[in-house]
Amino acid sequence: RIMKTFGKGKKTMKILKKIGLFLLDFIEVFMPVAALTITFVSFIANVIARYIVGSPLNASYELCLTGLLWCLLLSAPYAVRKDNNVKFTLVYDRLNGAGQMAFRLLGNGFMIFCLGIMLYPCADWVMFMARKSTAVLRIPMHIIYFPFIVFNVLALGHLIYDFVRDVILLIRAIRGKEPLQKKSPEGNGAEGGESV
Repeated sequence: RIMKTFGKGKKTMKILKKIGLFLLDFIEVFMPVAALTITFVSFIANVIARYIVGSPLNASYELCLTGLLWCLLLSAPYAVRKDNNVKFTLVYDRLNGAGQMAFRLLGNGFMIFCLGIMLYPCADWVMFMARKSTAVLRIPMHIIYFPFIVFNVLALGHLIYDFVRDVILLIRAIRGKEPLQKKSPEGNGAEGGESV
């Protein structure tokens, strides 16, 4: 009976993991695509309205700025999650597995510290912006800037996940269960890397 319950727990965890990954993809991929589409369509509509019809759309500028802001802030945590952000790895690539681990722990720890400190003041500022709205569409400014809070929380979560994963790998290496490996430059993990 315990094994059946444990088996259901594994199945439940797989379902929850799939739901969580779908929600992350929805926020980090599909919403930015929709925001970029709105930006593009409003830009093209404004060009047509200005140069063909002769009357520019006043709302287009606000839609373009808002869409671009949403696209950038909601898609940035995806780059953190997939570890596809821009890095200057001249020194990092020359280090062995232990050195790379130290660099990752220091870098992720510093980013966690900074984003953690920023979280409350940014949320406070975004809520303060509820007093203002855009000039043409009258969209409250806290709605326009809300993706900054989402960016902060998601990036913080991805960095904490990476930090904990690296700490677990470090503990395994210290216990002698698994050697530290060089991280492959193509992505997360130590696939095809060399051991220390």
